[in-house]
Amino acid sequence: MDNIVTFPTKFVRDWLIIERAMNDVFSQNEISPSAQARLTERMKSFYETLQLDFNFTIEVQFPDVLSNDQARSICSQIGEKIGAASSETLQAFTNKLMIERLYVEIDLCRALGILP
Repeated sequence: MDNIVTFPTKFVRDWLIIERAMNDVFSQNEISPSAQARLTERMKSFYETLQLDFNFTIEVQFPDVLSNDQARSICSQIGEKIGAASSETLQAFTNKLMIERLYVEIDLCRALGILP
């Protein structure tokens, strides 16, 4: 099995996207390497705290007039809709938290004299 290819986890891929976007902003605004390093480290740490495993199971009793296939189909549709809605809401909330935290970290770098 020498041909095994490992792919980065979603967490790693998402962080790389965030880090790349931050680096673009850093270079456009001539942020010093020390400030870049500090902001990247602090934001990655914060990003790690935002990771949560959001799984739950619900048991529902359907009337006997529904077949098992019908009940599974209903549950599947409900699960898909809940998953899509909660995923979008959690992503928007996470994005907002990341931006707010970045502002706090930038202010802190200014207070420490790392940024002008």
